[in-house]
This record gives sequence, structure tokens and C-alpha cells, in this order.
Amino acid sequence: MKIQIPYWAKDVKDESILLLIAFGHRVTMKYGHDAWYTLHKEDCGVICNKRADGIVPWLQKQDTGLMEFAEPYNHIMMFKMPYIPKSGGRGKSMIDIEFLHERNRLIWMYILGCINHNIIQDELPLAGKYRKNTYKIPEFGISRVAEGYIRKKDRMNE
Repeated sequence: MKIQIPYWAKDVKDESILLLIAFGHRVTMKYGHDAWYTLHKEDCGVICNKRADGIVPWLQKQDTGLMEFAEPYNHIMMFKMPYIPKSGGRGKSMIDIEFLHERNRLIWMYILGCINHNIIQDELPLAGKYRKNTYKIPEFGISRVAEGYIRKKDRMNE
């Protein structure tokens, strides 16, 4: 399975961070670059295989390429990714990678299913109206059912 990431992330070694970059890339390609997006810290923890507490400071210390992170609330984090096309020649702006760990492949397949079937929503219907977060920033989340499958797979590998 080949996954596209921006060329500027080619030197990132941690597969879980590459998974987060690939997710961010899909979101920004769909909704626009150079904008802030919110994500539940627990979901980011599932993607990165880390605890939600301290995930933003940990990400800020890691090699995440040009991806930026912020922590406005206790349970919500924000991310932003630029779109920098390669200039000159026939250079590609994206590169293909493959995940070696099955856990990352399973999470990526789930994310693709959510994005392709509109399970991830940036507006939640509420009694005929849409409820938005404070700053009208699109918010994304992994369902608890999928998180249960991911955690079950993690326990099987221990």
C-alpha cells in the first residue's frame, strides 16, 4: 500500500509521525492549506501510538517537517501544513511511502474510509442547525469503535 506525503517530509523517520503527516496532507488537500485544523488529542495519540497527555509538546520536539502544532484547549490540539510545490524541473510535490508496521496500515485504512465516506465531518448537525467550535475551525475525530479495534490489535502485539 503506497501512501502519499509531501516531499518536505521525506526525511522523517518515525512511521507514526508520517501517518499523522499523511492524515494532515489529506485534510489540507481537501479543505485548504495554510489554515489551522483542530483534532482531539486522544485521536492524535491513537495515530501516533502515544498517550494524549503531552502529545503536543512531544510533537513539537520531533522532526515533523513543516507541520506546525498548537494546544489551545485541554483535549483539543491544532495543526497546520503548508503546501510548497517543488519548483523547477519535473520534480514531484508528493512522494510515495509504505508503512512497515501493520498497526499504521490499519489506522491509515480506517482514515481513508472515513474521508472517502464522509464520516469525518467539519460540521455536526444539531436540531436542523450546525454546531461549530468557537473559532469555526473544522474539527476531526476517530470514532470510538475504530479506536477499540486499534487498541485490540495493540494488545495482541504485546
